[in-house]
Amino acid sequence: MAISTERMLVREVKCFLCGYTLGEVLMNAVHQVFRRAPTCPPPPDGRLSRLRCPRCGGAVYLEGAETTAEWTAIPARAAAALRN
Repeated sequence: MAISTERMLVREVKCFLCGYTLGEVLMNAVHQVFRRAPTCPPPPDGRLSRLRCPRCGGAVYLEGAETTAEWTAIPARAAAALRN
C-alpha cells in the first residue's frame, strides 16, 4: 500500500452565538472529517449538519480563510514499518 500526500482544507467550527470553538473540519474533494476539540462532546448522531454548540445550543459555522495544508495519510502497516 502506498503512502499518499494530498492537499486538505482545514476550517475551524465555531458557534454563532457564543464564539466557542468546537473543533475543525478537514476536507478534500472526497472526504470530510470533524476533529473535535478536547472539551467538545461528539455529535449525537455523527452528522455535522446537525451539530450544535454544546455550551449554548447555538448554530455553528466554518470560520477562517480557506487555507490548505499538506496532510499525509500513512496506513497502519506502513507506519509500523517506519518505526522498525
